[in-house]
Amino acid sequence: MNNDATIANPHGELDVLPAASIMAIPAGTTVGFLTVAGLKRFPLGQCDPTGLVLGPGTDALVECRQGDVGAKLTSLVVNRTTGAIITTVPFGGGDQVTYDARSNAYYVAGSRWHASGINELGGGCAANNLCTPTLGVIDASSRALTATRDIGNNAHSVAVSPTGQVFMPYSSAASPAGCATCTINGFINGGISVFQF
Repeated sequence: MNNDATIANPHGELDVLPAASIMAIPAGTTVGFLTVAGLKRFPLGQCDPTGLVLGPGTDALVECRQGDVGAKLTSLVVNRTTGAIITTVPFGGGDQVTYDARSNAYYVAGSRWHASGINELGGGCAANNLCTPTLGVIDASSRALTATRDIGNNAHSVAVSPTGQVFMPYSSAASPAGCATCTINGFINGGISVFQF
């Protein structure tokens, strides 16, 4: 699971909790995750993780939403058994990511993406820190960004149907503030976008 901040890793870590250890916790009790038997903790650098999905083999994709001023917006392909960062993809800045085995691709909801690829002013989207919401498609074999599409404001959820249609709900162009491209791209009143790749 993504853990967005710990004392050891203030910009996030990937925590692996063995299912057998979770099942061994008596019903109705509470335990701190650091005491779970077999816990593995993998640092994610300056990621500020928001989304996580398992991919093919031992790969997993972690979507990052870096909040620091001047931070590059990225996603990480990691080995989910060792924690090794396999590659850093120059696209991120959102919440949810999904993997579609049919197309062997990750779909990254970059709702807080900036056209520069950098969070210029830090924090989230605002009238003085404009975002250009974008859907990113990452090929799971090459681990490279292969396509992007403009999306609506606050489009931070993404789902893929068995037929390859990609669904993304979005809010109005004005709420929350900070979408630089929503009105000119026709994402005005809120709704659900459907894409086909």
